[in-house]
Amino acid sequence: MQVFRFTIILLLALIISGKTKAQDIIYTTDARKINALVSEINEQTIYFTHAATRSKDSISITSVYLIHYANGSTQSFSELEENTSNTKKEKTAFISKTPYRVCWNGLALYNSDFSIMLERHLRTSEYSLGVLAAYNLNKSVSWPNLWLAPLPDAKKQFDAGAYILVRPGGLDPKQRYSLFAGAMLKYTFFTFKKEITDTVYINGTKNITSQFAKTDGSQLAAMIITGYDVQLSPSCFFRGLLGIGGFRLKGDYHKTFNNAFSNGRSVEDKSNINFLPKLYLGVCIGWQL
Repeated sequence: MQVFRFTIILLLALIISGKTKAQDIIYTTDARKINALVSEINEQTIYFTHAATRSKDSISITSVYLIHYANGSTQSFSELEENTSNTKKEKTAFISKTPYRVCWNGLALYNSDFSIMLERHLRTSEYSLGVLAAYNLNKSVSWPNLWLAPLPDAKKQFDAGAYILVRPGGLDPKQRYSLFAGAMLKYTFFTFKKEITDTVYINGTKNITSQFAKTDGSQLAAMIITGYDVQLSPSCFFRGLLGIGGFRLKGDYHKTFNNAFSNGRSVEDKSNINFLPKLYLGVCIGWQL
């Protein structure tokens, strides 16, 4: 009999602990945070179960600022006032938010890059996974692409990347500023001309000819990134971003870069650079989708 009671108690404990792992967070207008399981929302009231005590409760919608759901999505509630000549009416507006954000890097235009970042929040916004895409509008390489400038007739084409951001406290709706750190892989594709040499013997005399042919090159940089978001409105934010890392030189890119970098030097003094640093800066404006 005691074994049976112990088994029932153990099963109940496992069920309760399993349910409390996935919980919603209710942020109230008086800066309280309630860990709960939301069961129902109507035009006036939110019904929920407290995650710790399992007791059922309810709260007026007018007292709630935002709900972070366990699946990463959010729902915010704003109170709108309508004034008439004789009466003042109040009604509640529902703004359903998805956990997606998109931002445009305005600083990239300095290098004629049209750059967009798209990301999704995970686990109540503590983590974010994102992708980056950029297309370059310059006809030739400009000085911000420092490591492409020595290449003959170089042109940057596009960037593509993936990144992860970490926010220890998540996105707190009561905090205007949000700091983050993370890592990024950034791929840059470009074209340039490589030198092709050929040895020809004419009447026993050795002649070396050279010509340039168009070819492709790329950079695959790994970077540590950090920055901050500033909430301008419930759906609009500003972002500052800094990334520092590096990449390896390979193939024709490695050979052509070192030849250009060693121009005018003796054969013994020619450089053999295999690794170059990479810097990424962002001054962005973004929107919650």
